[in-house]
Amino acid sequence: MIIDNNNNDIGYLRIITALIAYWYFFSWPMMTVISYSISLNLDNVDGPCARYFKQCTKFGAVFDMIIDRMSTIIFMMHISVLIPSITHWMALLSIIDFSSHWL
Repeated sequence: MIIDNNNNDIGYLRIITALIAYWYFFSWPMMTVISYSISLNLDNVDGPCARYFKQCTKFGAVFDMIIDRMSTIIFMMHISVLIPSITHWMALLSIIDFSSHWL
């Protein structure tokens, strides 16, 4: 199966694997690690695939960045639930992460 990045299939697959990771964060940590690792590895091949198949678009670049930001922020929120004493630091890091990619 050839992944058509013009349709952002890799991005959608990243969203699915990230959602699986979030869903199982508290109940099945190993599934979280596996799913999130798949999502991160798909992020590593998304750009090169788009360039190789000459399917780079502004939407795809922004879509990829949004998926990255949301993945990071949601994981920081989950970690804050596990370790409430670092909630303020996670919030600060989330703001820095989000804003730094839009500047």
